[in-house]
Amino acid sequence: MIERVEERLQNASAKKVLFLGKLKHFTQDEYSVFLSKYAIEIASVLDDSVALVVESSMMTPVDDDISYEAYKRKIPFVKLDEFDRLYVRKLNPNSLLAALKLSNDQSRLIRLIKSEAFDDDIFLKLFGMYDWRGEGVFESDENRDVTIAFIKRFYKNDGFMDPSIIYSPITLAATIRDCENAEVLDAAIKIPDFRMNVSKSVDRAPKTLKELVAYNRFTSPHTLSKLSNYNDADIDYFLAQNPNTPKSVVLKLYERGDRNTKRSLAQNSAVSDEIFEKLLDESDEVVETLLANVVLNEGRFETILSKGRLMSSIGLNESVSSIVDRLMGIDDKRLFKNLAQNPTVSTDTLHTLYEKYGDEIAQELSANPNCDVALLREFYEVGGYEEELARNISTPQEILIALFEKNEHAINLNLALNSSMPIEYLQQLQLDNTLLNNLSKNSTFTNAILGNLGMV
Repeated sequence: MIERVEERLQNASAKKVLFLGKLKHFTQDEYSVFLSKYAIEIASVLDDSVALVVESSMMTPVDDDISYEAYKRKIPFVKLDEFDRLYVRKLNPNSLLAALKLSNDQSRLIRLIKSEAFDDDIFLKLFGMYDWRGEGVFESDENRDVTIAFIKRFYKNDGFMDPSIIYSPITLAATIRDCENAEVLDAAIKIPDFRMNVSKSVDRAPKTLKELVAYNRFTSPHTLSKLSNYNDADIDYFLAQNPNTPKSVVLKLYERGDRNTKRSLAQNSAVSDEIFEKLLDESDEVVETLLANVVLNEGRFETILSKGRLMSSIGLNESVSSIVDRLMGIDDKRLFKNLAQNPTVSTDTLHTLYEKYGDEIAQELSANPNCDVALLREFYEVGGYEEELARNISTPQEILIALFEKNEHAINLNLALNSSMPIEYLQQLQLDNTLLNNLSKNSTFTNAILGNLGMV
């Protein structure tokens, strides 16, 4: 498209270009300087000197009449958006940014930020130069325009979006929450912060934009370090969980952290050996969290034993397979209940656990996808584990169908989550509105819907 526009400009050399409709992001003077490089002037009326027409998406009835007359004269057309892309490509970005810094022309800056012709890299540089004037993201027309330009460019809408949604602070928060681009997240901390209402049922979810950036796994170490300088306990809580947080910052978080920050650090699978050892000296609550989340190895297991801090929560750890043989000789029922429900423990180990503890861990085994299918069949025959079996993706389909036919709500809630459930049964479950939330988390169900819409 850009090549076609440039070809038409070259063909219009020594003649004129007529712009029809409202200019959006660049002025006529800016276009005039650009066109002079092609020895082209801007026309004020349609006459024989016009060799090209540039049409905006915002045209008056008079513009439409002129456009029709130009069409009859067989004068070539290009769209203003396509013209803008060529214009932007020909700009020297360093010169543009330097000029904006010297002039501090915020009106021009806003026009450029609103243009979709710039690539993301230049947009973010422009965005970083904007002066929010100490006001909120939607407190002025200018701030609103800049915020909406950011949302439009980076919000992941999955193809479904009511246009009005871009005016919602919730959408801005979702844009940052779901972002996987470190440069976008770097820019996001310059946005005026605001607090969001978070459901009381959600345990310690981020409530501000800066907390969202601190929590995002794609945020750069540099930006995470910047956030630590706020010395804010709520931001620290989410920095502590982020595996990208630099080790020097993690140490600082530990030294100044309260109980909540230390518990948050214990959830971070990427903590160093130094912090790991320090956390082992904290309260039982912190240690239980640490053992369930830290990456385990022989060395760390020895440290745990030497400090006498072995707790049953280690059975929930998804890296426990590296030391599971050493755990098998320990007599701790809670530990083995946790191991029995751990989806990373091997089928052979689960079978060994069952031989040792039998029905005491049957409920946990019933929900474990690594459990031997023969055992799952046995649990179904015995009865009492229907909800766990309904949730287990390894449960044989004939048992899932038999559970469906019981038509019990508690069982159906679990079947709705099970991606191994045949789609024709999931479609019947959707008739119950109380199951829709669980069905929305089921990949078999959602993929079928997207497939029907032609989206996969």
